[in-house]
Amino acid sequence: MTEDQLEQETLGWLADVGYTHLYGPDIAHDGIKPERSHYRQVVLPFRLREAILRLNPNVPTAALEDALKQILDLGIAALLSANQHFHRLLVTGVPVQYQKDGQTRGDFVRLIDWANPQRNEWLAVNQFSIKGPHHTRRPDIMLFVNGLPLVLLELKNPADLNADVWKAYDQIQTYKEQIPDVFQYNEVLVITDGTEALMGSLSANAERFMAWRTIDGITLDPLGEFNELQTLVRGVLAPNTCWTTCVTLCCLKTMAVWSRRLPGTTSFTPCGWPSGRWWQHRAPAAVKKAAWSGTPRAAAKASP
Repeated sequence: MTEDQLEQETLGWLADVGYTHLYGPDIAHDGIKPERSHYRQVVLPFRLREAILRLNPNVPTAALEDALKQILDLGIAALLSANQHFHRLLVTGVPVQYQKDGQTRGDFVRLIDWANPQRNEWLAVNQFSIKGPHHTRRPDIMLFVNGLPLVLLELKNPADLNADVWKAYDQIQTYKEQIPDVFQYNEVLVITDGTEALMGSLSANAERFMAWRTIDGITLDPLGEFNELQTLVRGVLAPNTCWTTCVTLCCLKTMAVWSRRLPGTTSFTPCGWPSGRWWQHRAPAAVKKAAWSGTPRAAAKASP
């Protein structure tokens, strides 16, 4: 299997679980269906605006436009600080103010509907070119939720013995230096060589990238030992089933929790996602699934 074949197979799995596939060059500013103003733009602004309008019907348009501007320009130069700031906005909403009945009111504009995942838009885009200060790079697959580039997948050629999963990890480190803007919005990183598939976060080192071993939260390695990528896609990234929706949004909302700056350090340390193994999120997700199905006894049984 070549890298291109692996990419196409992965896109097939993503489409199967509920993503709409778009080809990066088609939606570039010079493509046949442009959705970006230039190659430095990493957010799909029209889709984000539509989602903000759809999810916040009671907030005045001017305030919604203010929220959009805050997202498109985070205003923070340091990458980790910008990522931390964005994560907070993603989870809690974007703070805005507006006048109503002669009073100034504060509100939060939602970027994602956490309670009703079907109201969000899920896109898988391959060959999405990004221009940095000195280089243009093209990650293999980007996953967008409501126009936000929340997940990056980097694939390596399964047939090349010298291109293992750690070459994909090294490639992401290069991306961080050369196209840092896209990582301001990143929540999940996935690296794979077709055999191994590991996931981590922006600041996770190599040993913090972990495999995900279940689809339904019960059976381990359901597709076999060498199908880690498909298991990860169906068990973590899928938006269209009760269990996987729970896991996917849990990953985005709670697993990338940022801790405070530690004494004597110069950077923030993520305390949830990089150290989060699949089994640490299996029980909470099982409880949530049981709760959604309306079976208190099952929820109690699932609770650790």
